[in-house]
Amino acid sequence: MEGICMKTLPRLRTTFAVVALIAGSLSAAVLTSSGRAGAASGGGATIFVQTMDSCHQILGSAVLSLTGGGVATTATTPAGRGTASGAGCPVPKGTCSAGPCATFTGVPDGIYRIITTKTPPANASNPEGYAPCEGGSACRSQVADVNVSGGSVSAVVTNVYPNNKTTTFSFSGSSGDPIVFHDFGLAAPGSNGNAQCDGDSDADDHSTGSPSGSCAFLPESAESSACQPYPWSCALGPPPPAAHRLGLTLPATVSAFAAVPVTVTALNGTATDTAFTGTVTLSSSTDRLAGMPAAYTFTGPDAGVHVFSVTLRHTGPQTIAASSKGKSGGLGGTLTVTVANDDSSFVADLYHDILGRMASDAEVAYWAGEIGHRGRQGVAAAFSTSPEVYGRDVDAAYQQLIGHAADTGGRAFWVSQLGSGTYDETLMAELAATSVYYSGHGKGTDRGFVTALYQDILGRTPQASELNGWLAGGPLDHAAMARNFAFSHEHHVDLVAAGSGWYLHYLGRPADGGGAEYWATQLDHGTHDEVGVATFTSSGEYYGKPVAY
Repeated sequence: MEGICMKTLPRLRTTFAVVALIAGSLSAAVLTSSGRAGAASGGGATIFVQTMDSCHQILGSAVLSLTGGGVATTATTPAGRGTASGAGCPVPKGTCSAGPCATFTGVPDGIYRIITTKTPPANASNPEGYAPCEGGSACRSQVADVNVSGGSVSAVVTNVYPNNKTTTFSFSGSSGDPIVFHDFGLAAPGSNGNAQCDGDSDADDHSTGSPSGSCAFLPESAESSACQPYPWSCALGPPPPAAHRLGLTLPATVSAFAAVPVTVTALNGTATDTAFTGTVTLSSSTDRLAGMPAAYTFTGPDAGVHVFSVTLRHTGPQTIAASSKGKSGGLGGTLTVTVANDDSSFVADLYHDILGRMASDAEVAYWAGEIGHRGRQGVAAAFSTSPEVYGRDVDAAYQQLIGHAADTGGRAFWVSQLGSGTYDETLMAELAATSVYYSGHGKGTDRGFVTALYQDILGRTPQASELNGWLAGGPLDHAAMARNFAFSHEHHVDLVAAGSGWYLHYLGRPADGGGAEYWATQLDHGTHDEVGVATFTSSGEYYGKPVAY
């Protein structure tokens, strides 16, 4: 084992010790230090909404309505304009730093819907004002389905074009990624060749959007009753059914990792197409971990209806799409469902974030069941003190400092030591004190050794004064030097607040200064890393955050 001494510190690392510390004042530092955009502030979340046109212009003076869960409120975008950066038509993302945003503040956890009740006013470029929807004319509907959970916001905007084509856009609802409504400018009927779809001056004939093939409202006979001339009222009404399509039915809110029945019905208008025999495929572009069934070919006994089983693993609003080929090919349908943050998604996050791997459904089911006995704190502590995570720590330390994987004996020794109470910093210091590290990373000189410690443990290059200060005292005690660096306050601050530190890795947000200093000080005073990891991952903020992988 590279001549590493086998000393340990008299600290017993147990799940019970971790839980006791979590239950005390340590957890407050996580729960009261929230600097993430869109997070709860003063009770409830803040939701940011922006309106943008086809020329990348951010528009002011729109009025929006938020409803759901007993809440009904409106917000108005401040007057003004801005220019969005990015490519595409429309630009898929916005930012409140580039132009005005409407804000809904103090929104409690729940499921909500936001619609535009007043589009931005007309201007010289668009004298007839704006129409909501990426399609560019009076679209059938443009709505945002919003999930607020644990102070975190996630949203999906669904646009239904006049020809019933549907697109979705996902947003976090923060000031840096506001919910974007795409409102396209209206041209007067007959003003140019692209302004009219069918020439009869009805609602779908004011179109300057892209793609132009999405502006025809069908059937034409239903157009006048579905939409009114500007200001458009279509955003409030449901789209009329297409002649042939697939309808999807499932609960509005489901649990992660649970098998969900999805009923697919072949429709002709509003009636079930009992003769449908196409092959239907389900997919999800919003949940990359979704378990989707194999394609299924409808048969006569199905009479146009078949029940699929889907497993969704990402929390927040998710969209399931059904497509068909074969007889009556070209059918399609989508439906948005909210996957609730629950114990199963919490356990899946622990596997991903602490153990660095995806869990099997059986593993998720077992540990989700253990929450009822141990609580979230106990389960998080079991993960942060597991032999599997210790093995990952040993592997990473050997690779970083020695340059190769640990030998079998060395790995087993250090996993046992960490499980018995040895600090992670001790492992790092012992490896850095070896002759292999000195001759390799340190290039065989004290100057190179100290420089390597700064780079490998503190993640930076030493200043000349720092380097000279360490070397001024004569020959170095390599073991003591490595220990000084591994247990230093600067290293502990990095562990908590650096790019791969606890705040960004587990909570998805930068550390506030007070929180980072608090936790670095706790580590200085002897708190084990596992306690911090278990505290962060058992917090309500971690439980409620959207899945990011």
